[in-house]
Amino acid sequence: MPAKKVVKDETAGNFLLFLKSSIAFGCGGPESKEKFFQSVFESYIPLLQIFYELRSSNIQPKITMGLSPSVLRCLDAMNRSFEFDRYMSGRIEGAEADYSRNAAGQHKILQRLADFYVKNYKETQSFYFENIRRDILNAFKLLQKEGLIEIAAIPDSEYTSSALQSLVCLGEELKIYEEYFGARPGGVLFPGFGNGCGFTEFLDERSSGNTIDEIAASLGFRYLITGQKDIEKGRCFLLLKENDNYNNPNLNVSHASSYLPYKMSSGVAVLANNSQTEMQVTDKEWGYLVDANYRDHVKADQLSGLKYWGSPKNGGSRRFYDPFKAEPRIDENAFHFNKLVEELLTNFYMHNKEKGFILSLFDLETFGLRWLEGVRWIREAVVMMHNNPYVKQKTVSECLYCDPPKRHIEFSADMPR
Repeated sequence: MPAKKVVKDETAGNFLLFLKSSIAFGCGGPESKEKFFQSVFESYIPLLQIFYELRSSNIQPKITMGLSPSVLRCLDAMNRSFEFDRYMSGRIEGAEADYSRNAAGQHKILQRLADFYVKNYKETQSFYFENIRRDILNAFKLLQKEGLIEIAAIPDSEYTSSALQSLVCLGEELKIYEEYFGARPGGVLFPGFGNGCGFTEFLDERSSGNTIDEIAASLGFRYLITGQKDIEKGRCFLLLKENDNYNNPNLNVSHASSYLPYKMSSGVAVLANNSQTEMQVTDKEWGYLVDANYRDHVKADQLSGLKYWGSPKNGGSRRFYDPFKAEPRIDENAFHFNKLVEELLTNFYMHNKEKGFILSLFDLETFGLRWLEGVRWIREAVVMMHNNPYVKQKTVSECLYCDPPKRHIEFSADMPR
């Protein structure tokens, strides 16, 4: 019999894409509801369209979605009324009216752009009605059941003034995740992270003598996600002495790395985001989303609200948006991001002889609502990552299962306890 061919694992590390959202209308009134509907129409549904396209191509997105209880309740409320249906119809009618107005005024460029919006809006509406049957929550549930995405928890933003309070309040609402998804979330984004807070701001908080990670463990969470500086700068965490030091030329050996997961005495794993990859996408000066070929997300037509202008990068004059010029930039940016992740993971592996991960964390509404082309960018980035032998895209839980933490970490001794 011929000998079995041994396939060498060339992977340098894992890439984790985490999209978080906590925008919900709650008791905020009509303006808050309008903002939520806009995020659903321009971000949630288009992202689901991309996930379904990838699934039909036998490509697993492996994206972790962070959703708060209030977002889940709002999405459920949408299924019980026809307000969002009317909102979508209104957006389409508005774009069609703009098409007619610009045609009458012989504004050919604006007419083509209005037609561009009409077609996109109708595709979104059709997917919502026909593919997911007006049920976004069930669509997320099915994708998670198939292992294509993971649903993680985020505390509601109104509680971020106190990390412990927000975590306790989240614990009281975990049943809502079981109700909608059939399972509790495996992990949680650290309370206050979305407001630029990390562990540092809350180390002096206590609840019944327990630390935040101990409370998280008692709620059944397997991991917490915190900020990169909290891990790497040693201002919150230090490696325990029994750990083997690793050779990272950019870090003090007594400090941890955002490229590795760690376990606390509570058993909860701690992971950190990677700010370099995030800034490459969202930086206001040189990030992808301010590319001069992309659409500006701020300036809008005074009558219709449609956004017809390109990005005013580097203070340049605003030009009309051209979707055809944006298309090749999407592919180029996705390729560049793919190579950036590959390079960072390879460098870490070469220095430490150990595979690491990169966790890039973004607001879900960045893609579509803020960065129109961002949804397509995610699709192309996932496809390229899928075909890259040196990078493996995984959900957070999958990463921890395949590569569990080898080192223990605890709060810095000189920080408030």
